[in-house]
This record gives sequence, structure tokens and C-alpha cells, in this order.
Amino acid sequence: MSKKPAVLLLFCVSLVGFGFVVAKLNPCLAKEKSCSQPTFSEGQPVPILTYSSEQVQQSLAQQKRVVLFFQASWCSTCYLIEKDFQARASEIPADVVIYRVNIDTSKDLKAKYQVVAQDELVQIDQNENAVSHWKSSEHAVDELITHLK
Repeated sequence: MSKKPAVLLLFCVSLVGFGFVVAKLNPCLAKEKSCSQPTFSEGQPVPILTYSSEQVQQSLAQQKRVVLFFQASWCSTCYLIEKDFQARASEIPADVVIYRVNIDTSKDLKAKYQVVAQDELVQIDQNENAVSHWKSSEHAVDELITHLK
């Protein structure tokens, strides 16, 4: 008897199981969930904006510290990072603005800041040069505060 069908069946079952685990960690992947604009329990918007060059330049002109959060909608770690930012937004310094950058579509920014994976954050200066670069985790606020310049 050939082992190929058993191995193929095991692989398929594992793949389906993995999909359920990822969907549980990141409810944004579920079709009935809408995660386009997460909110605080008080109804205030999360301090993460979608990247646009014009908005970044405006924030820099206002002397804000700008952090680019490279993420992907399919990334469960990115979901946990946003969840930590949301839960602990009051701990993020008021002069910090975080911009969500889609790693799958923003190839130029990814190359410019030498980002190799989603869940990386890059703080930029007034000339849009990187001054701090780190890989984040579910402890995103602590890491943000540690790496801010």
C-alpha cells in the first residue's frame, strides 16, 4: 500500500488546522469581521493611520515623531501589535504618529528602509531618513518606547 495518500491527507488536515489557528489569532481574516479601523473601547480611533506621503510630510512639519509600521492584513503578529497599540494607546507619547504601511504593495518604502518582513517598525526623521528600526511583537508599546529617538 502506498503512503502517498496518507501523507497527502495528513498534509491537508494540517493545513486546514493551521488556517483555523491563524483565523483565531487574527479575527480580521474572518469574512464577517471588519478591521479597517479598529477603535478603543471608548470609541476613539486607534493612533495608527494608513500611510500617505502627504500625511507623513504634514506630521513631520508639525514636529511629530513619525513611525512607519510595516504590516500585512494576513499577519497574525501584526494583528497582535495593533491590538497592543489599541489597548495601551494612552502610553504612547502624544508627539508620536504611527503610519500603517502595507508591506505587500509598498515595495519602494520597503526597499528604502531595508525592511525584510512584516511587523517591522521604522522611525524616520525630518528628512525621511531612518533613525530607528526594529522588529516588533505583541509587546509593541514597550518596544516603541524603547526604540524611539
